[in-house]
Amino acid sequence: MDFFADLFWLLFMILCVCFFVFLSYRQHVMKKEQEYIIKLNHEILDSLKNKERLQTTF
Repeated sequence: MDFFADLFWLLFMILCVCFFVFLSYRQHVMKKEQEYIIKLNHEILDSLKNKERLQTTF
């Protein structure tokens, strides 16, 4: 019985470690996506400002 309890505990710990690694990886991916969206928003805003400048000059 002791062997199965130790085996269960070991598997539980391995699953917990894998879960936390998965969570940290997902957080990393979400951060990269967020940085890309922010960069894209800045590019859109810059292009809109440039268009506005061109319209006001003519």
